[in-house]
Amino acid sequence: DEQYAVMMIDIDDFKHINDNYGHRAGDFTLQIFSRNLKRIFEPYDIIGRIGGDEFFILMKHAKSEEDVTRKAGEIIAACAVISEKTKIRVSASIGTVFASNRAVTFSQIYKQADELLYISKNKGKNTYTSAQLSFTPKN
Repeated sequence: DEQYAVMMIDIDDFKHINDNYGHRAGDFTLQIFSRNLKRIFEPYDIIGRIGGDEFFILMKHAKSEEDVTRKAGEIIAACAVISEKTKIRVSASIGTVFASNRAVTFSQIYKQADELLYISKNKGKNTYTSAQLSFTPKN
């Protein structure tokens, strides 16, 4: 079984950063956030900016659901460091899905991660919500 994970990440209240500190501050925040993602994840993981303040991560060789949630915690902690350096409050909401079988389609895992992201936002932001998807074929 190949194991992998998908994360959907949204910088909380990013419009507030642009509106109150200017687009240069917003761009700088995105640059620092992106650098932190590259530092947290492995070189073979895929990190992408979907648009605006949303990011997507494919962890190609996730070891366990705990490994995935640990990485989500590292992202939350990195936001606190960005806030300390820039004096701009930065936080992120994250949806993570760990998949332990190829029979789960990419669209299923992507949709689930996106739904979990919005659960995190509704829980008050600056947190992550995770789930595990697996599929057992019927005999």
